[in-house]
Amino acid sequence: MQETEICGKLVPFAQKKAYVIENPQFSDFIKNKLQSYNISLDKSNKYYTFIKDADFDILKKYEYMACFNLNQRAVYMILTTYQGNKYCIYVNQRTGEMHSVKHRFADSLYDKDTIIEGELLKLNNQSWIYLIYDLVVFEGRYNTDNLHIKLEKLNTIITKQYTRDIGLDPLQIMIKDYVSYQYLESFVNDYLFTVPYQSYIGGLIFRPVASHKTNKHFLLVLNKPKFHDFVIKETIQSKFNNKLQNNKQINNKQINNDKQINTDKQINTDKQINNNNTINNDNMVNNNDDNQPDLVTNSYNNPSKVYNIDDSGLTNQLQIDEQNTLSNNKKRKIDHKKHSIVTFELRQTNKPDIYDLWLSDMEMSYGICAVPNIKSSEDIKSLFMNIKDKVYVDCKYIKNFNKWQVIHQSDKKCADKLANLM
Repeated sequence: MQETEICGKLVPFAQKKAYVIENPQFSDFIKNKLQSYNISLDKSNKYYTFIKDADFDILKKYEYMACFNLNQRAVYMILTTYQGNKYCIYVNQRTGEMHSVKHRFADSLYDKDTIIEGELLKLNNQSWIYLIYDLVVFEGRYNTDNLHIKLEKLNTIITKQYTRDIGLDPLQIMIKDYVSYQYLESFVNDYLFTVPYQSYIGGLIFRPVASHKTNKHFLLVLNKPKFHDFVIKETIQSKFNNKLQNNKQINNKQINNDKQINTDKQINTDKQINNNNTINNDNMVNNNDDNQPDLVTNSYNNPSKVYNIDDSGLTNQLQIDEQNTLSNNKKRKIDHKKHSIVTFELRQTNKPDIYDLWLSDMEMSYGICAVPNIKSSEDIKSLFMNIKDKVYVDCKYIKNFNKWQVIHQSDKKCADKLANLM
């Protein structure tokens, strides 16, 4: 039987074409499949609510993670078999439209139903992304795993059970980024400007890690489009620092590594934070747990460490590090008009798509590099996959970002010296 007989006519879908499912038998098969897993297309977001003062008690009590809110209705990707054939079906929750699309997923994902939930996004350059945020059905069963495990499984699917085929895929598949409280400020101040879908972002969603404990999702609105320090201070710092405030502090050993809080040194750390004048009040504190699974970011990102939420609140030590770096470098800047290309050592961080740039005569990072698009992100990640030693890159200055962007791997075996670039 021809594809048009089973599905329907060929129509534009994302960057290519797909078969719209008009066959009533096939359409009913998909609807029944969703209903068998208790998935309803007319389901409202009853678990989502705008955050209120009383909700901070819940955020303190349970472990939550944050992601960007794009204000899009869900689109389900269903991998299943019908009449002996394997199908990848995109189902729009809002319109109910179904499209049969070709992707190169492993056969096992079709043989045992797999249902993924995400958002379909059209970018300014006319390309499309399917941004995944949940694994609803896995191996033919409704998935009740916690968020950490779901993200690990999604990462395995995208990196090991899916082959990207530019000639076949009508869009790019990515996994949505989730971060723990301690990365909130950097997530919005830095990472937001690197994602290709930033124009969709209207705020943050706080999602519980273990849905069996609480299934409430909280929305925090950012004053779009003013994503700058003022907004972050007013929305994240003031709300979270005040509402989740407690007397605990993090110690110095948490800077630049993932070590346990040393309560014996909290007083000294408190003095250091006040003296550095980087964060007012007690910001974001968390208990580091080396046994926690890694945070899975987008489908090409290396995992980043995930942390539990401490009842006492949160202190964003990464922001302290960044402020210290900026303060120390303030009077020592590269003259980018004289030096258009500079060689840096590139180092990974625990933050998604955030990379430190180092010069050979500095004892701290010069700053973070610009990652303005998907290609740039993928190119950088390939460097760390292919190079085991230190990574040296040639960079150009990007005025709009006030940052340096990686051009390519450098032929040099050492980073430039700041003293020669001023």
